Amino acid sequence: MQEDTARSEQEQMQDKASQPRRLPIQERSKRQVSRILDTAAEMFAEQGLDPVTTNAIAARVGISIGTLYQYFPNKSALVRALAVRYLEGLDAILPVPEGEDPTRWSLPQEIERAVRALEGFIEKNPGFLPVYRAARGASDPDSLRLLDRGKQHFEGVFARRAPWVPEQERWAHASIAVEAAHSVFALALTLPAEEHRLLVRELCTMLERYLEPIYGAEAARRHASEA
Repeated sequence: MQEDTARSEQEQMQDKASQPRRLPIQERSKRQVSRILDTAAEMFAEQGLDPVTTNAIAARVGISIGTLYQYFPNKSALVRALAVRYLEGLDAILPVPEGEDPTRWSLPQEIERAVRALEGFIEKNPGFLPVYRAARGASDPDSLRLLDRGKQHFEGVFARRAPWVPEQERWAHASIAVEAAHSVFALALTLPAEEHRLLVRELCTMLERYLEPIYGAEAARRHASEA
């Protein structure tokens, strides 16, 4: 019990340490924080997370390390702030449209739409994949939610297309789809344009063949006839 309590307190201290020191209020401070985050994302995309230090980030921004620490006490706090920023971006591109009936959507078209949206987001935000990978080893809620965002989108679509599929199975299908997409994009971004396009096209085909028997139109008709 004492070990559990000590561990819980340690986790809370680590979580608190990864929080930004203060939220910017003035426009000048907001611009400063935005520059720091933009630069961190740029450097993470170039080098990965491990080699990049807060000193190097501050130097590229053109500020002192003390100024950076006014907003972010350490690199973990920077990564967490980027995770929150990416969460907001993913929320904007991967909503489940309200008032629309996913059962009327073409599953291949929905897969294509989601994959292309994620592809565009990753291309626009090259720091996303390093932060996504770092979130796997994190314990703070914002980083963990970053892993769940795409899965929640597909889970929502699956639940409305095929509510008879058990929730745990929908979670598994969504997890496999999203993890496969991230892995393919991590490779595709290192390849020439033609090979990149080929991998993305094959990703869509793979997901369609995996999901169609469960969530496609024929599966819905089969369930209706058996009900």
